[in-house]
Amino acid sequence: MANGVLITPGNIADLSPDSYAVHPFDALTDSISNLAGTVIANTDLSDRAALSVSYTESGRDAVAVVAEGQEIVESETKLKNVTVPSVKLAVLKTASNEILSHSNTAADTGTRISEQALQDLRDAADTAIFRTGSGDADTDLTPLATTAGITDLEFGENLDWLSDALANIVDGGGRESDTVIVASPAAQAALLKLKDATNGNRPLVDTLSGTSQFAVPNATGMGPMTVPVRNLAGVPILVSRNLSDPAGGVPDLYVIDRPNLLIAATEATMAISKDAEFNRDATAFRGTLRLGWKLARPERVSRITITAPEKA
Repeated sequence: MANGVLITPGNIADLSPDSYAVHPFDALTDSISNLAGTVIANTDLSDRAALSVSYTESGRDAVAVVAEGQEIVESETKLKNVTVPSVKLAVLKTASNEILSHSNTAADTGTRISEQALQDLRDAADTAIFRTGSGDADTDLTPLATTAGITDLEFGENLDWLSDALANIVDGGGRESDTVIVASPAAQAALLKLKDATNGNRPLVDTLSGTSQFAVPNATGMGPMTVPVRNLAGVPILVSRNLSDPAGGVPDLYVIDRPNLLIAATEATMAISKDAEFNRDATAFRGTLRLGWKLARPERVSRITITAPEKA
């Protein structure tokens, strides 16, 4: 041993299982977590780790007109802090060494398994943040569906609810330019059924083909730089099957300004080992990602409840 580094001449590959990490900006590129929130990459998150995020609020009330030469009264600096707890997401997959070494599949099978594991982690991240439920009892993480303080609005055939949601964001210190609509497929279907009855019964959603381009936040060049979206009154609609609907099938919509949803994420790590499944002549693929989230200002988020249609 020299300088704390263990050197093993002639070390074989099986004694050094392969592993690699994908930066959170790349691992979560096209996830709703990244598109609808603000991902803060942090490789130091560990067991029971939490990320402390500070932010400022307007101190306009402390600003006064002061006559020239008069003393300026000192005011309080309004700095606030949000603690973002975290939890580990993990997936384990196994494949026989025969299928991995098969001449027709050797170049692809291992890569496909790793890619699927990373996709599983992306889907799990979205589901954890937006699912319907009370969250895990042994963590401090609460999905948006049950976060206290969110503003509730009623869905309607006109866009009054969207006007109120946008006003809610701006009045709370956010910006319309940061606003997105987050929807499950069933919730998006309700949006697509909104019609302009006075102009040929045209849908109010203005890009039916989903060809408007939404800039991917934190794009690194490893993934897409933009993703196609639909828009409602100029507000991008982000849709994912990983967003669950409440029991009974009545979906909810969320109107969110991206800086308000703080998401802490580590690298997504893939480790590959032949040792773990040695007695089965197989190779194990393990994917892990540590994830946390918190709303800085829950009241700035609007949840729009869609009423189930009455049955005849």
